[in-house]
Amino acid sequence: LSDCMGRLCVPYRGWLTSGNIWVASLLRLGLFPLLICSAKGLYFTHDLFSIAFVYALGFTNGYLGSLSIIFVNEMVTEAETGIVGMFSGFFLNLGLVFGATAACFVEALVLGH
Repeated sequence: LSDCMGRLCVPYRGWLTSGNIWVASLLRLGLFPLLICSAKGLYFTHDLFSIAFVYALGFTNGYLGSLSIIFVNEMVTEAETGIVGMFSGFFLNLGLVFGATAACFVEALVLGH
């Protein structure tokens, strides 16, 4: 649901441009330690914190993923948009696969399974 909400908010770009979208991606990385602390019960002990962090990760995934594909397509000529769109979709999905795989390793490290 949150990923879909992020994709629906793409028309509202705010301060993001093709030159600074990496800043938002780096800020998104800050959610991972917060989620780990919540899972371990270190600082964020209420379940609402976990839900909020997961929602924020999903929202930013949909928003930044879709917005980055749009920015890439705006930077190329009309003749190149087809191939660029195909590669953008491929690498977005590849990133999702790597992220899901990394989550399995992080789960084993954090929870000790």
